[in-house]
Amino acid sequence: MMARRGIHAEAVTTARNPAAHTQRDETAELARLTALHRAGIAVARQRDLTDVMTAVVHELAQTLGYHFVSVYLWEETALRLQAQHGYATPAREIPPDRGVIGRVFREGASALITDPAADPDFFYADTHVQSQIAVPILDGERVCGVVSVESVVLLDARDHELLELFAQQIGIAISNARLHAALVRAAWTDALTGALNHAALLNGLEGAVVEAAASDRPLTVLFVDIDHFKALNDRYGHQTGDHILQHCAERLQALLPMGALLGRYGGEEFVILAPDITDDEAAALAEQLRAAIAGDTWSASSAASDVSQVTISIGIARYPYDGASSVALLRAADRALYAAKAAGRNRVYRADEPARKPLSVTARE
Repeated sequence: MMARRGIHAEAVTTARNPAAHTQRDETAELARLTALHRAGIAVARQRDLTDVMTAVVHELAQTLGYHFVSVYLWEETALRLQAQHGYATPAREIPPDRGVIGRVFREGASALITDPAADPDFFYADTHVQSQIAVPILDGERVCGVVSVESVVLLDARDHELLELFAQQIGIAISNARLHAALVRAAWTDALTGALNHAALLNGLEGAVVEAAASDRPLTVLFVDIDHFKALNDRYGHQTGDHILQHCAERLQALLPMGALLGRYGGEEFVILAPDITDDEAAALAEQLRAAIAGDTWSASSAASDVSQVTISIGIARYPYDGASSVALLRAADRALYAAKAAGRNRVYRADEPARKPLSVTARE
């Protein structure tokens, strides 16, 4: 009875004083816009795309108070879930021709659904959901994803407007995160070959050694050199030399095991960091790389149809047996590489070979 009298009294007060009702609406709207502002700032602070997605979901759920939240971004053939809140078994992937989210992405227009049963595209992810708002996310002029909220109470036009405003901030944050990632890649990537550049390679090696020491796990360094590269450059020109560098980098990268990194040490030299592989696996990997390059046929597309063969030499060093620091490990691999080249090239040598016997001898003498 007390609650009913309170509600009745509030209704009477509102009827007698419409200004009080207007003031409450304005106060509520100000609170919503303040929350939106805080949420936008929280998302804009992020520089990593994953962190942006996590912040979006957190702000929609915790700051703005929505029950179910999901963010999908377009990845090649489908919309893929980036982050979510509230769902027990969310859809990890949505084709563009299915569901409300697919429709919003396809048409580039937001949707406010207040009667899910009447919408043939609505998926009941939770039986308590009463309404949904889905809004496209724009990266510039292009629709790059969809942000969706669902609620156990009816959402209205104010929620719709709020989410559309927030989607604009999400789009800007995504664009900034992707730009930041591109700048980082450019700063750490060799422009010609796509491998890690010298600075990034040394940084990665240092980190790999620290991790190997902390976890007591193996780490192998392979030092790779393209045989007679200067002679190839002098004979066929720098355009062909660049093509050879690019091709070798692509072939090496394609054959690396998961977790391995390829870096361009300088000139025609590459270094491979291969954690968690055994001695035999390291030797087999090096031989596979050497054989793959030696077996390639160089066609007219290389701008030098008479380049009959390109080969590589490889030196192997293993942590901690051949070096307990990044500098020592790299130096040991370099010494093994030098021995392979001195023995005739197109060979694989290990740093611990006391007689410097090659693991492979297939060079054309």
